[in-house]
Amino acid sequence: MSGNRAIGAAWKDAEVPRLNKVCFLLAILFLACLAASPIGAFETEFHGGPVAIEADSIAYDGDEDAFHAKGKVLITFSGGDLKADAVTLYRGTSQALAVGHVLLRNDQDLLEGEKVSFNIVSRTGTVDEGRMFIAQNHLYVRGEKIEKKSEATYRLGNGTVTTCDGDDPDWRLAGKEVELTVDGYGTLKHGRFLVRDLPVFYLPYLSMGISSTTASGLRMVSEP
Repeated sequence: MSGNRAIGAAWKDAEVPRLNKVCFLLAILFLACLAASPIGAFETEFHGGPVAIEADSIAYDGDEDAFHAKGKVLITFSGGDLKADAVTLYRGTSQALAVGHVLLRNDQDLLEGEKVSFNIVSRTGTVDEGRMFIAQNHLYVRGEKIEKKSEATYRLGNGTVTTCDGDDPDWRLAGKEVELTVDGYGTLKHGRFLVRDLPVFYLPYLSMGISSTTASGLRMVSEP
């Protein structure tokens, strides 16, 4: 009997480390599967504060230190949110690359486009074939390329500006190069003043102030 007890004790002593090793391997396997599997919602910390990501699928790439979100993407950050079909968000730079039905809300301003690069901390970026609404002075802006240079300054390539609501505004300013602030002040180069779609006159250079509080919505001083 003593021999059997000794054999049983020796078997248990050998089996416990083996079971512990199996449990450890199963735990590692579970964590690996969890990391590799797409998830639908995630919240993390960036330099500018907490960031929440929602999508049909979210995957993290450790080599790029980036989140890849696809399908009905919604990224919420301090002071705004970003919606798109797909977004890659880099943790190290806080840069978001969004494609497909992009809608960006930055405070009260709205920006739409098919491709947007935006830094969620510095609030700067670019949009291709974009449309924008600047709430402070009720400005509607379009451009082949819109660059948000700072918190309050924009640059447009082949852009238009108006204070009129609707898809067919009463008037527009159009220019090859447009610099604009959220206050409605800026400059325009190689531009035109249009009533409906009719060009009224050519503007080689214009220093302008645009505000929805004036009767026409436009104050302008032409400079040589």
